[in-house]
Amino acid sequence: MEDEKLDSTTTSQPQEVNSTVRDILREATLGAQGHAGTSQNFEAFADIEDELNTHKKIRFEIDRRSLIAGVFAFILVAVLGIYFAYNAIASTRPQGDQVVKKSVDDKTATPEITATTPETTGNITTCPEGTAPQTAVDTNGVVNINIATENDLTTLSGVGPAIAKRIIEYREQNGNFRSIEEITEVKGIGDAMYAKIKDKIRVK
Repeated sequence: MEDEKLDSTTTSQPQEVNSTVRDILREATLGAQGHAGTSQNFEAFADIEDELNTHKKIRFEIDRRSLIAGVFAFILVAVLGIYFAYNAIASTRPQGDQVVKKSVDDKTATPEITATTPETTGNITTCPEGTAPQTAVDTNGVVNINIATENDLTTLSGVGPAIAKRIIEYREQNGNFRSIEEITEVKGIGDAMYAKIKDKIRVK
């Protein structure tokens, strides 16, 4: 009996040892696998983090460029708006030289004068109502060559009917005499005749 018990104890001990060794090896294997898996997980997390950081950098760069482009676009639109507004105002406002010219023209404009032709009867010139009558020949015998008739002009020394007609024709063609010297422009009146009549003629 004792021998049989001894044999059975001796036989079971190697089996227990083998079982223990297997457990130790399995735990060691699982531990190694666990460490390897943890290391792989860390590497995977690191790759993901790097990729996220890369995406963040790219997105930041895109946002920065978009912001710069938006600022430039805003400035461009503002400048164009100011330019077109200035042109619109300038086109509706008269130029400075035009304003000055119009002002000067208004100040220097000569009022229109309606000329009236006096009617001459003999030596007395009748003027429109409200004006004093003018005489072609005054009391001193001085002749107004601008209103004198042919008869009035023939009272001057050396002036006959022919020269008197030329004086009237010149006056009708060129307007009133502006000075007594202008009478020398009439054909037939030279310096010698002018010297004789200059004290006997007037233009007013």
